[in-house]
Amino acid sequence: MMVDANPNHSQACGKTATVTYGGKSITVGIVDRCYACGYNDIDLSPSAFQQFAALGVGKLNGVSWRFN
Repeated sequence: MMVDANPNHSQACGKTATVTYGGKSITVGIVDRCYACGYNDIDLSPSAFQQFAALGVGKLNGVSWRFN
């Protein structure tokens, strides 16, 4: 059996998710899998992250998300 280690081939790729933080929700596209992320974490693109906070913040606590 061959296992594809390429994170761009995740079954989630091509789907969208709704991400909510601080009472604001955005829809983002899933493009790869974040192997360094913890359970239920989501790694946002810089442009998506900036809709919630400045990039210098680094990490947001209290984010929720779900697949659409």
